[in-house]
Amino acid sequence: MTGGRPRTYVKCSIHMIRFVLPRSIRAAGAALWLPLAVAAVASCHKTSAAVLAAETSGTLIVNVNSPPNVQFPSITVTGPSAYDVTIAGTDTLLDLGAGNYTVTASPVSSTDEVVSTVYTGVVTGNPVAVAIGDTSQISVGFTARPGTGGLWVMSSNGGSPIAAQYSAGELRTGQRAGISVGVTDAYAVIDAVGNLWVASHTANSITEYLSTNLAASGSPAAAVTITGAALSGPDGLAFDPSGNLWVANATANTVVEYTAEQLTGGGAPAPAVVISGSGLGAPGRMSFDTYGNLWVPNRTTNTVVEYSVAQLASGGAPAPAITISADSGSLDGPDALAFDTDGDLWVANLSNNTIAEYSPGQLLLGGALAPTGVIGIAGGPAALSALAFDNSGDLWAASTSTAQLFELTADQVIATGTQTPGLTLSVAAGPTTLVFNPAPDGLPIASPDAWHLAARASGRLHRRR
Repeated sequence: MTGGRPRTYVKCSIHMIRFVLPRSIRAAGAALWLPLAVAAVASCHKTSAAVLAAETSGTLIVNVNSPPNVQFPSITVTGPSAYDVTIAGTDTLLDLGAGNYTVTASPVSSTDEVVSTVYTGVVTGNPVAVAIGDTSQISVGFTARPGTGGLWVMSSNGGSPIAAQYSAGELRTGQRAGISVGVTDAYAVIDAVGNLWVASHTANSITEYLSTNLAASGSPAAAVTITGAALSGPDGLAFDPSGNLWVANATANTVVEYTAEQLTGGGAPAPAVVISGSGLGAPGRMSFDTYGNLWVPNRTTNTVVEYSVAQLASGGAPAPAITISADSGSLDGPDALAFDTDGDLWVANLSNNTIAEYSPGQLLLGGALAPTGVIGIAGGPAALSALAFDNSGDLWAASTSTAQLFELTADQVIATGTQTPGLTLSVAAGPTTLVFNPAPDGLPIASPDAWHLAARASGRLHRRR
């Protein structure tokens, strides 16, 4: 035996055990001592086998401190001889070979009726050495990812743009935002790892603010800045499932793509793809559907158009794959989009103060369509400029004219018609973008947060018809 603590072994045989029995028993003759010796041999062999098993393997105890409202964290343990096991909490791993073991904790999300919080795993003592005959321990904890667990409201704020985060608790109780970050403008999206990307309509730039700068109020420096002639009045941002950033230029009437690689370097790179043509007219806040097609609202042409996966790959000036136009004024200055969990597309109309709903079937047809449903905000005109669904299916909308945030409950969304919001909050002037961080699970949407679609990132997706 090697690698363990020294031990003394006794040979298990009747001959040897006979001599360790008391003399009085041995003197009584074989009829008395032989059954005792046989039982002792059997016990001895069992004990030796257990000692042998303990001395040929090690034990690892993984102590997991799960975050609140997270039931099953995913923790992977890998080691020698292709050892690979996934556990969901504190566990004791037996019969391990000697060597170093690495513990990896995947990010997890809490459960909340409004918005989840993302937690990042922190492993203490990695890698951990396991020795034969010994028990080793390692600890796993979790820390909240900054910027998650809330709704980000982007506002122009009278020329001093801010990104304000309303936590789930603040939204429930109607409190003011607990975090306010100074940024370059009011058009934003959040990437798969929680970094905030902001488009400046006036400066013609895209800037990135790291998630670590979203934990507290302040005016952080941009981590990356992208400029160049391809940016002309950018008003909308959307990440595709592969981590590429798409930008809607309201002034130039184009949609351009910057690859994930280009985003790491900043500067003034030429876009990987440029889409132009008559299908675009002051494009606004875009959204991907679950199949990877891009939907774009056009304020000046009163249309919502779809560019297919193939068109996004080719660029140029294609006619949109699908065009939805106004029926009896149903689209009037469409400015922002949001998909719900049923695949319905909701459109915020800046000019007629309504939200129009189009069903998945209508999205396949296009044309001058009467919406499946229309929601109006009771209490007067409200130029609606942003939409976002929460975990419960409630729809949140922002009014750029009244500087208010409205909550429409899931029941109100189903009922449509003119609705009195379940909650109304005053926000900074000129709100233009709403982003839940993270986006609700199950939404057929790759914007504003594409991380739940990461499994689709390996290939192009096609619409089912």
